[in-house]
Amino acid sequence: AVRPLAEQNLRDRVASVLPEEVARQMFCNDMDPEQTRFVLERLVPEAWSPILEPSRLRGLGRGVPATYVKLLRDAVIPPALQDEMIAHLGRVDVVELDAGHDAMISQPEALASLLDELASG
Repeated sequence: AVRPLAEQNLRDRVASVLPEEVARQMFCNDMDPEQTRFVLERLVPEAWSPILEPSRLRGLGRGVPATYVKLLRDAVIPPALQDEMIAHLGRVDVVELDAGHDAMISQPEALASLLDELASG
């Protein structure tokens, strides 16, 4: 749903904020009304080019241990797409969090706990 919007904005060479309903669906699908309002009040113009450009992983350090936090309710990067991304990363640990794209807002305690656990080894 975002691809046509990104393509149009790139053609017009404008930066724009996502329409509220699109942002609500993408970022707020696991949020309560207060969290949703917090997010929607802080929307800023999107950088559209990165959405359409392929990522290149050449040169990325492969020897550094990494952990991918897979967000099970992410509407921006659905779990199946996250699995594809994880497969391209090579050897990486995966932990799951039952949260949407902005887990730092919808579930800050759960995310902080998970990151603390990862940091402590």
